[in-house]
Amino acid sequence: MNTRKVSAVCLAILVAACAGDTEEAAEAPAMPEMSADEMALEQLREDWVTHYNMGHASVVGGNYADDALSLGANQSNFAGRDAIVADMAATMEAASPQIELSHHETMTFGDRAVGWGTYATEATTPDGSVASSGTYMTAFTKVEGDWKIQVVITNFDAAPPEGFAYGEAGEPPENEGTMGDLIGAYQTHYNLGHPSMVADFYADDAMASFANLPPTEGGEAISTLMAERMAANPADVTINDVGTIDLGDGWALDGGWYQMNAKDGGDALQVGTYMLLVNQTSDGWRIKWAVTNGGPAPAM
Repeated sequence: MNTRKVSAVCLAILVAACAGDTEEAAEAPAMPEMSADEMALEQLREDWVTHYNMGHASVVGGNYADDALSLGANQSNFAGRDAIVADMAATMEAASPQIELSHHETMTFGDRAVGWGTYATEATTPDGSVASSGTYMTAFTKVEGDWKIQVVITNFDAAPPEGFAYGEAGEPPENEGTMGDLIGAYQTHYNLGHPSMVADFYADDAMASFANLPPTEGGEAISTLMAERMAANPADVTINDVGTIDLGDGWALDGGWYQMNAKDGGDALQVGTYMLLVNQTSDGWRIKWAVTNGGPAPAM
């Protein structure tokens, strides 16, 4: 709209007001209403943060499914709500952490949903205050009509300080995922040093948050990042596809773990876990969202 039109509109509004026009002003376009599921998921996030910051581990734990899985940024992986709550309680007692979530997007698939965002935490230790931040992706499922957290993965958006104490990842589970074609092709082209071909496995509007890096959005940006990473740190990756959840309508959630090795059969450099939201297209499965975390490979 040009300046003359803007001025004319403003003048018309002013004249109507001064004349005591009783007609109601046109209402601003209404924001899209949230669905009942979206509101419930938003309330879950708010309750989670409130009670986490109050140190109520058992209350926070009520937001998890019995068989929930937590893939932590520090490489501590916990299976089952009881194990997740126990770790949370220990952390709260030791460091009184406070957290802020910045939620970015949620997609719902009937009785399942997937969302991602970023977080920032601050904890108090005997050595002083410790801050960290990163990305999270959470898969939800309905249990008797209520939304519960089924799987959550977090990472750091920068490398932890030297000497950071990583957790115990435990024994990796068997590979039972169904994304073998996608994972195999991704691994092959990564190891051959084909950044653009690896990036082709991502949707044009994809989000990828790799270990110790902030989120990267858009296929072109991911391709650029891939090229930079491959040039700076040449390595071979082995990806283990542990499990896949069918979300319906050509969508799925996939997760597993990976190991990076120096080129040509060199030493293990890094291990970590990953979670992907993928969509089946005419060109095959494409990654919509990806979150990976990682830490130093354990000494053999």
